Amino acid sequence: MPHHKAPQVRSAIRFGLRSILDPELTKAQRERVRQFFQFECAFCARPLPPGTRSHMDHLISVAAGGTNHLS
Repeated sequence: MPHHKAPQVRSAIRFGLRSILDPELTKAQRERVRQFFQFECAFCARPLPPGTRSHMDHLISVAAGGTNHLS
């Protein structure tokens, strides 16, 4: 049985809880965001064609306490 150090265990617990309490956006939610911004990036105005992988950023960074919740 592998032995894990306390920081590794805390990190794994934190990651697991965050994925339950603040899950990533679903495909449908991502599409709703793209439609809301008329298939353009809200920051750089680049086109975001339907069906393509696009970049999405948090309004408030996760490091600063932001969440994945759609505001």
